[in-house]
Parts: sequence; C-alpha cells; structure tokens
Amino acid sequence: MVEASSAEEALRLIRNGARPDVLVTDHLMPGMNGTDLARIVRSERPGMRVLLVSGMRRMMASHQTCLGSPNRFEVTNSPTV
Repeated sequence: MVEASSAEEALRLIRNGARPDVLVTDHLMPGMNGTDLARIVRSERPGMRVLLVSGMRRMMASHQTCLGSPNRFEVTNSPTV
C-alpha cells in the first residue's frame, strides 16, 4: 500500500512508477479532487481499477453524468454512519 497526502502527490507517485492494484481516492479533497485524479490516471493507465469514495450522494450523482467514455466510472453511494 502506498499513501499520498493529496491527489497531486498520488499522480506523481503513479507517474514515477508506483503500480497500485487499485487507486482508492475520496472525491472531495483540497486541490485536485478525486474524480479529476481518477480521470487522469485512467487516461494514462486505462486498465487501472479505481474506487472513488464520497459521502456526498447528490454531488456524486451529478458527477456520474460527467464521467463519460472512455473514462466512465460506476458510482456507488457509500453508506454514511
């Protein structure tokens, strides 16, 4: 497991050779958000699996229509406790 403190750091790590089995990212982060990170990573590494997490159901539902091909993501609402 490799941890990054921001989307920008995660992108640098991946571009510098990190090969995670799956990218797990929150949508809402300072700077680049997780959705944009996922789009960039998918465009550079089409086979990369991505788990995009958000507790903000309405926002993710609206983003679902913006995640068109070839970087389409399935959006699943995470349970909130």
